[in-house]
Amino acid sequence: MNKIKYIIITLVLTITTGCLNYIELNDIGIINTIGIDKKEEKYIIDINMLTPTINNSEENTTYEVIASTLEEAFDKLYLLTSKNINLSHLELILLSKNLNSNDYDNITKFFLNRDDSRNTFPIIIVENYKSENIFKHTADEINSLIETNSKDDGIVSKKTFDELSEDIININISYVPTIKIDENIEILGYRSI
Repeated sequence: MNKIKYIIITLVLTITTGCLNYIELNDIGIINTIGIDKKEEKYIIDINMLTPTINNSEENTTYEVIASTLEEAFDKLYLLTSKNINLSHLELILLSKNLNSNDYDNITKFFLNRDDSRNTFPIIIVENYKSENIFKHTADEINSLIETNSKDDGIVSKKTFDELSEDIININISYVPTIKIDENIEILGYRSI
């Protein structure tokens, strides 16, 4: 009888312990910047993904995915990278001026329905959105420029996804900082969405 109890307890402990949701760090695609454009009814998603390396540094890899919906774009990204997409470290979303109000609704719904996104990331509209220019400057450089401008000149201030969502839900309009990216970053003011 004691032997049976011992075997049952051993089996239960063996089966129920462990990490069920364990994912290797190398299998996680940590996205820190996303650019969203639209041409010919297709979303063009530009992504900057961080990949941890052996010497505790980060390697940046950029991807471009074209799809009809944002969900489809992230499914394609998963197939392209074979990594679990993680948005919890998202630092910036860059939106093209080509997007319309329906696109903003789709973007808002997409990020609100993701459980791995913190929704405190800044959103900025890029006046001259081009895939080849979008990652010339890091998210930190763009965010610090907006923050410095807010303190010094007061022309623009940071707009987070939470603030944008709240504005759209409550007053049906929001004003988002607008920049131009070339060799330098130029702050242009605000654009209403």
